[in-house]
Amino acid sequence: MRLLKKTPRVKKIAESDLSTPIRRFLNNEGCTHVKQELQFFDRSIDLYGGACGEEGKTIAVELKLTKWQKALQQAALYQLCCDYAYVAMPQKVATALELATFRAAGIGILAVDTSSDTVQVLLPAILSKRSNAHHIGACKEMLRR
Repeated sequence: MRLLKKTPRVKKIAESDLSTPIRRFLNNEGCTHVKQELQFFDRSIDLYGGACGEEGKTIAVELKLTKWQKALQQAALYQLCCDYAYVAMPQKVATALELATFRAAGIGILAVDTSSDTVQVLLPAILSKRSNAHHIGACKEMLRR
């Protein structure tokens, strides 16, 4: 009888694996309310965080495993309804991104290390110049529900 050497299984990362560390990041940024899959027109913002009151900042985060172009487009749309927009990706993918395109759009990049559940800000988001008070107010109202 021949014994086969077992090879370790590599756990595949799912988008949902990014959610818990990003929730913690949003809480650390002062977001007292965080909602998953917040509706915005015909889209769903993966994670949306905000603080109570009119002065509290709002942050939208698009989670993606690989497709950074699509994530960038979605985060750009979310700049209409938040103060800061980010794209969160697994650390290996995020650290390989070209930052110039994201910087030009004002969109931040978050690198998630799923083995330690930590988040590193590779590029801070810039305060959105496209945000609309009506859209932000509607999203904040949905956060309270």
